[in-house]
Amino acid sequence: MKDESLSYQYHVVKDETIRLLSGALEMDLEVGGERNRIRLAPGECLHIVPGMKHRMTALEDCDVLEVSTLSSMMSFAWKTAMAELILKRANNLYLSYPWKRN
Repeated sequence: MKDESLSYQYHVVKDETIRLLSGALEMDLEVGGERNRIRLAPGECLHIVPGMKHRMTALEDCDVLEVSTLSSMMSFAWKTAMAELILKRANNLYLSYPWKRN
């Protein structure tokens, strides 16, 4: 929405790529203590690396596509959930063959 802004933030692990699909967007960026403000036009992309401080501000109503890697907490949660799922499926498979039980 026009004039809406996200918090000024950074990520320790997560990589993000932003692509502006429509509208106009301003990005506040800080790399190595140097602050800059850039404007994105439709079709333009920005790669945000871990540690890069950033904030998006909509100059007009916007459609933004954001693709990112997992954060460290999300990565841990995802790996834990996947391990549980694998173990559950392996256990179900094992139990479906009663002659293999001890």
